[in-house]
Amino acid sequence: RPVEPREERRKLAVTLRRRSVIGRVAVRMAFAVVLIGLAIAGYSYATGQFDFSPLVRLMDRIAVSDWRGGQTDLPAPVSERVVYHEQGGAEPGGQQFGGKAFWSTRTEPSGRGQEQETVLLLNVQIPERNFALAMSMRRDAAEGAVMSHLIEFKFSGARDFPIEGITGVMGLSLKGVEDKSGTALTGQSVKAAPGLFLFGLSADPDEVRRNTALLRTQSQLDIPIAFADGRTGTIAVEKGATGEQAFEAAFNQWGR
Repeated sequence: RPVEPREERRKLAVTLRRRSVIGRVAVRMAFAVVLIGLAIAGYSYATGQFDFSPLVRLMDRIAVSDWRGGQTDLPAPVSERVVYHEQGGAEPGGQQFGGKAFWSTRTEPSGRGQEQETVLLLNVQIPERNFALAMSMRRDAAEGAVMSHLIEFKFSGARDFPIEGITGVMGLSLKGVEDKSGTALTGQSVKAAPGLFLFGLSADPDEVRRNTALLRTQSQLDIPIAFADGRTGTIAVEKGATGEQAFEAAFNQWGR
């Protein structure tokens, strides 16, 4: 008996959905493998236990900066507001500390012999809690890239805030200043070394559009962190005027 056109369309739709799911799974697996590989390379390079040369080509494509965490750019002269919330310590209901955020950009080669590209930079200082955070965000413009952008979080602390106790940066959320909760960016986070964490944003086209819209339109970043002793913290950073300018400059250049 000949197959009805409606039945053919149904079978085709099922096949396409299966292929789409398989493709997404494959991309996410590759995404995880690349990000974990970068983390292993970063940790090994930082501790002097790894010959970095086999990964030079990959590092050039993703434009990762010095894994030792050196900061070469001077902070912007105007600071924006930061509030750090910490829960799980001796204080019931947690503690809250104020701080300063400095947004800026710099340019660096996107690869060997390639043109200069903008890097978005954030430097956070929480003096009362004796720690600082340097964040950088770079685009991965390589053909077939499994992540759209790579975000690096580098913590520095004092004796009463040992960075070795930080076990993870649990993603990145965006929201309006008056909003109670934010929307998380789609991506994956790994620990590269003590105090050093990488967060790769998904390269899926729909998720790239969603992540980009959040980054460009929302006014506050929430960076949740976890500690080995069970404590948690959230670094809430306002873009302010300097942050808006830095994001606009970076995304305008990345969109060319």
